[in-house]
Amino acid sequence: MSERDRIERIDGCVSAMLAGDDPALSPSERDLLPLLRVAAHLLNLPREAFALQLRADLDAQAGGAGTGDAAAAAGAGESRARAVRQALVPYLVVPDATRLLAFLRDAFGATEVMRVPRPGGGVQHAEVAIGDARIELADGTDAYASRAGALHLYVPDADAAYERAVAAGATALYAPVDQPYGDREAGVRDPGGNAWFIATRRGAVHRPEGLRTVTPYLVVRDAARLVEFAQRAFGASVVESHEGPPGTVMHATLDIGGSAVELGEARGPFGPTSLMLHLYVPDADDAWQRAVEAGAKPIAPVQDQPYGERNGGVEDGFGNQWYVAQILASPSS
Repeated sequence: MSERDRIERIDGCVSAMLAGDDPALSPSERDLLPLLRVAAHLLNLPREAFALQLRADLDAQAGGAGTGDAAAAAGAGESRARAVRQALVPYLVVPDATRLLAFLRDAFGATEVMRVPRPGGGVQHAEVAIGDARIELADGTDAYASRAGALHLYVPDADAAYERAVAAGATALYAPVDQPYGDREAGVRDPGGNAWFIATRRGAVHRPEGLRTVTPYLVVRDAARLVEFAQRAFGASVVESHEGPPGTVMHATLDIGGSAVELGEARGPFGPTSLMLHLYVPDADDAWQRAVEAGAKPIAPVQDQPYGERNGGVEDGFGNQWYVAQILASPSS
């Protein structure tokens, strides 16, 4: 692809994203993914001027000027991505990502911002926005097996969202009910097997401060040990914690890099579950090493990826997989 064709292709992809359409990258256009990820994370900023500046920045980064200008544009793109990126992103790996994408759209109003098809069919990688949250997803493979986790969704009307989810193909876990902790809450299981706790906080605002529209929820046995791991591995801080019997954590909210993750003790029909999580950090090598020292099992070494990240994977002692990543100034060749 020539530089002119590349710039025109980026321009078309950004225009499609601004219109709410799928850019529909082909496998041969994987090198555009890092640039479009920057665009995806800026998609919902409130002023049109941001979109105009974004297009100019992407054109420059793609090869518009001299070496110095291109390097400056790459650095600006990296800084911007760091400024707006959701540090902790749940990554749903399911048997049929195409079906799950349709469900998320119909049930929760998800906007698809990226889809990379898998050669031979299926979804290699996709990203959606639900409110102010990002979710990544893909079809499971032999290397990355499907898994079913749990997510906490805050909406203005839990009853209406529950009805939409069931109509879109979810399995009902429990109907909306007023909970003693101040939420009206319902539970469903999506077509990929993931549990969604759909909630509306009763009061002036519909969700607690510090949570995005969607927050990953880790349901494990011995949640107190998971809290300790997250603190040692990723520098997590405890925002709130509710204890049960001595030594147990029934529910906790942690902050990791400015993003929240919730967790709780598995009990009754709920759990344990496991999730894949994409965690953006300043130094992937350091975060990976600290996680291993905290007891995680290495599953992928830290290395530069062709889509503009340096990342590596570990699995904690509860089946959750954490891919720690840092954004590279420019994609690897």
